Amino acid sequence: MKHISLFEGFTGAAAIDCIVDGENEAIFIVSPGEGGKIRYSAIRRLEQMIKKPVVVIEYSEDPLQFIRNSLSPAKVLEVKMVEHPDGKRTASVTVSASDRGKAIGRGGRVAQRTRALAKRYHGIDNVHIM
Repeated sequence: MKHISLFEGFTGAAAIDCIVDGENEAIFIVSPGEGGKIRYSAIRRLEQMIKKPVVVIEYSEDPLQFIRNSLSPAKVLEVKMVEHPDGKRTASVTVSASDRGKAIGRGGRVAQRTRALAKRYHGIDNVHIM
């Protein structure tokens, strides 16, 4: 709750959730339409205060759009959902060849974050980035 209060105070944007990933980063999920209101300088000040990099992802009820949002700024060309006979759901994401590195992230961090958020908010079991 402390991080959400700080985030809302610095940015003026409504945060739905905050996930603090150990010492790595603080991920803020914001309400639809709130992402564009946030100033870069506010994020930098917040990062200095909490001593962690801050990631902001705009929530969407549509799981495919949410996955697109979580991979931003990588250019996502297509997102498909596959339902397996055992009930598991997998999202297949095609990104621009020049943006594959952005979509995967250093050490796979962005891809891991996307998988965890897709599972947490939409029950998607796996996300494949191609």
